Amino acid sequence: MALPMIKERNVASIILENPYYGLRKPKSQLRSSLHHVSDLFLMGACIIMESQVLLRWAQKEGFGPLCCHGISMGGNMACLAASAWPHPIGLVPCLSWTSGSVTFCQGVMSKAINWKLMEEQLTMTKEYRNDVWNLVDSPEFDSEKRYLSKHRVSVDDNHHPILSKMGRRTKQHHPSPDALHFMRGLMDECTHLGNYSTPVDTELVELVLAEYDAYQPRQGVVPLHQLWPGCRTRTIEEGHIRSYLLKQHVFRSAVYDVLERMGDKYPDTYA
Repeated sequence: MALPMIKERNVASIILENPYYGLRKPKSQLRSSLHHVSDLFLMGACIIMESQVLLRWAQKEGFGPLCCHGISMGGNMACLAASAWPHPIGLVPCLSWTSGSVTFCQGVMSKAINWKLMEEQLTMTKEYRNDVWNLVDSPEFDSEKRYLSKHRVSVDDNHHPILSKMGRRTKQHHPSPDALHFMRGLMDECTHLGNYSTPVDTELVELVLAEYDAYQPRQGVVPLHQLWPGCRTRTIEEGHIRSYLLKQHVFRSAVYDVLERMGDKYPDTYA
């Protein structure tokens, strides 16, 4: 993304390597497979803090207009970064959505969770239910901390061609309702964008979605354009992987359009 953007439109990039990725991952970690669910939450907190430092530096140095961009989980991380910035900022999250909860509880990535271990920990360690659950909040909850019926999800392999094939190959342990509910609540608490501030100017937000995205489902959670009225959406008629591999020009086009809108809307700032 960075090299084509500098060549096509003279748009420079600051590439922030996620904690737990690349050179920042623990030596014992295999590629991007995090050891603990909590590592994902620490990653998000670090991204918010580090992005504010980088954005402030870029602003002081006179760079602009500024735009946060990311793909897949990086899209959600870009949203977290933009939500904490106290000024208008461009935002182009690609192949991501409102919360990571449906990603890990409903999509293909649900197969990466050790559900059996989680069920054992919930049974043996009462503090998870007595202490941790009391701290959990989700915009999808009703008054009794149950998911609203229209936003409930379950891992249903039999009605998803990709998941059913994976399930037959791996003999994946199916999560219990308790484990699924607990995991979804944790993920919503830390990744649901309804728990964070709305970007200062949502008209500078452009979502790029994949129509057939099995990694990032959009069912079972408040739509992001409903949460952030004014944002725009463009859809690629592909799945998650093919969109990433073959449609990066669409991602770049969205970034260019957002930067142009920023210049038009705030001419005194970016003259």
